[in-house]
Amino acid sequence: MDIDRGRLIQERWLSLFRWLLIEACLVQGQLLQDPRQILDQPLVQLVVAFMVYTLLVTLAVAFRRTWPVPLAYTTAAIDSLAAGVITGWWPGESFANPALLGTVMAAVGVGIRRFVVFDTFAFSLLIAVAMFATRFISTFELPLSERDSLVIAAVALLPVLARAATLAPNQGTRDDPMGRLLGSGRKAMSDLDSAGRVEAEHLYYGAASALAAYADCSIAGLMIREPNGGASLYTVAGEGRQVDRLPPPSDETLVGRLLGIREARIFGRRDDLGTRGL
Repeated sequence: MDIDRGRLIQERWLSLFRWLLIEACLVQGQLLQDPRQILDQPLVQLVVAFMVYTLLVTLAVAFRRTWPVPLAYTTAAIDSLAAGVITGWWPGESFANPALLGTVMAAVGVGIRRFVVFDTFAFSLLIAVAMFATRFISTFELPLSERDSLVIAAVALLPVLARAATLAPNQGTRDDPMGRLLGSGRKAMSDLDSAGRVEAEHLYYGAASALAAYADCSIAGLMIREPNGGASLYTVAGEGRQVDRLPPPSDETLVGRLLGIREARIFGRRDDLGTRGL
């Protein structure tokens, strides 16, 4: 869910870039000199269609709480295709036109969405093909000049370069949640080892302490399954330690819901578990 929230924030910024593309096309391109002829121009029809799409996405990101992967792929595909087509259809002999800025933004946007690398390459190809094919359809000439080839290649590489930047190792003060968790765990285990206590329950308390430090909270618990179907809940609250032996639960109880999870997971305040005080 946190990743989907991050995509939502990202999509809000990309919506701003979409409006900048529209501004570049309509204002800088001076396509509105004669409003009576606006719908007679195929390019302006494309821009108007993209404006409607941008308005719908803007409303969606304003009211949604998350932005799942399918929506991210949809907007990335539309952004890439629309930017490439509008750039290729722009009147003139060169791709160096106001719409090129939108194509650059769309290309970078594909990369920072952090799709799998193969899909990022596919979007790069989509951008290049859209620019090349649209220019040929609109002018019946192949854009084979050295300048046009350089522009197409550079824009097509932008998604890959932006994706590579997201794979770079963390530097400086950038947050590293896993590193913080492991560091907290090492400190907790070191404290236990220095005290000469290696019993299982002390290890559990150490893990709970590491989780508390990781989440920057004063209380944390670690639930351990028992062979009889029940569980033991090891809780740390500041300097306090407590263990609760829980009987085999039913599916309607909180414990039953937690024990139904078959993989490691950290719960926080935003998780709606239907219980008070967790």
